[in-house]
Amino acid sequence: MIDKTNLGETIMFIKQVKEKLGKMTEAEKEEWILAQAKLLKENEQQNFLMSLSGEKKVIYMPNYQCR
Repeated sequence: MIDKTNLGETIMFIKQVKEKLGKMTEAEKEEWILAQAKLLKENEQQNFLMSLSGEKKVIYMPNYQCR
């Protein structure tokens, strides 16, 4: 959820990310993703994979199993 007090900053940040991504080739994007994956601790890897596939939107949010 976006904090409304920082909405302008968030919008600017997203704009900057989009500009950077627009300048990157597919190979550069893949290289960056793989570099980020290499930095992960073992307990963070599954969340990262789930975020790549869209199964999880927030990487550091805990998984709770509904019973």
